Amino acid sequence: MPDMTGGRFTAGREPRMRLMGFVLLIGSMTFADGPCSLAVAAAATAALFLLSGISLERVLRRLMIPAIPLAILVIVLALTSGERILLGIGPLQIRTEGTLFGIYLIGRIVCIITTVTILVEAVPFGENLEAMRGLGVPNMMIDILMLTARYIPVAVEDMKVLRRAAKLRGFGHATGLISFMYSLPMMAGSVLVRGHIRTSRIHAAMILRGYGDGNRTDTHERPGARDILILSAFASVSLTLILLSLKGL
Repeated sequence: MPDMTGGRFTAGREPRMRLMGFVLLIGSMTFADGPCSLAVAAAATAALFLLSGISLERVLRRLMIPAIPLAILVIVLALTSGERILLGIGPLQIRTEGTLFGIYLIGRIVCIITTVTILVEAVPFGENLEAMRGLGVPNMMIDILMLTARYIPVAVEDMKVLRRAAKLRGFGHATGLISFMYSLPMMAGSVLVRGHIRTSRIHAAMILRGYGDGNRTDTHERPGARDILILSAFASVSLTLILLSLKGL
């Protein structure tokens, strides 16, 4: 779940400038397709990681999510893409172009996921939402993101309670994929019904508290010299990445 309280990466920084900088950097990382541009992206990611103060374990946990599909994709690329043979192992032929493309692809994805993890884990989630609101993102989208982040853990906990209750009542003693797939639709339906009831109550409470009256005001301060300097640093790295990629470096 995103950090709702805060981290070391937030002190003295205007949230809109910080969010714009991260968006610029993440977008430019998608252009990194050569050794020089990838090295710059990796250096920027490492610097942000050291400044953020988050643990390596939290980053590795995020990187494990796409690990298996990425490994399969890289193996397929190495065996099928390109003409020059890098290494032959029996009937298998590892190709140079596919191997290089796979290495660059992994590097880009690792940098992007790590940077997104730093943005989510080291910055208060509420600050990111307020920064998006200050940059003109519609209030409805902000509210949907806020409620989604708040109630996904609640839905997961409901699912755990339902599974535990089913086992105590004699259901689900059989193990294996077939038993799980049989019980999953019933539990998911129950969670959706509970979610709908909870959503109706939350919406009614929000209406009673004045939600939708359009009286929200912008509470952000004007960006200071330090905020502009930080945004300039993000923009410089992003521009460097794009220029290196355009030159094929």
